[in-house]
Amino acid sequence: MVQYRIKDPYKFLFKVQNAQRLLLDMSEATMRLVVGDRSINEVITKRDEIAVEARELLQKEMDEAESGIHVVTIEMKRTNVPVPVQPSFNEVNQAVQEKEQMIYQAKEDYNKAIPAAKGEAERTIKAGEGYALDRVNRAKGDAS
Repeated sequence: MVQYRIKDPYKFLFKVQNAQRLLLDMSEATMRLVVGDRSINEVITKRDEIAVEARELLQKEMDEAESGIHVVTIEMKRTNVPVPVQPSFNEVNQAVQEKEQMIYQAKEDYNKAIPAAKGEAERTIKAGEGYALDRVNRAKGDAS
């Protein structure tokens, strides 16, 4: 739903043949443009952001057409997935959540394992260096 105000009556009445029809056509085109670039998840979850972007774009178009219209707000109806595809949609969402959980778990495991392995490697290297130094010192002592 588009709410608008007439900001310039002269332009509204005389610059455009049918300002209300122009608003209807441009609002439909704007929504197609703004929504068409998004996934269904974004459309469902980010309605407010989409409405703001659509309002700004529509206002720009109305100004370029010299319509005399000020777009106050665009309210998007609640968007729901059609009932026949709801189970599939839920499965996809579940799979996405599981994927994100697995990635998070893998990163957590990585962050635990790598520092521990690096620490163990450093200890082994230091122990080897210490052992080598001890052997060299003993050999020098035996040679004296």
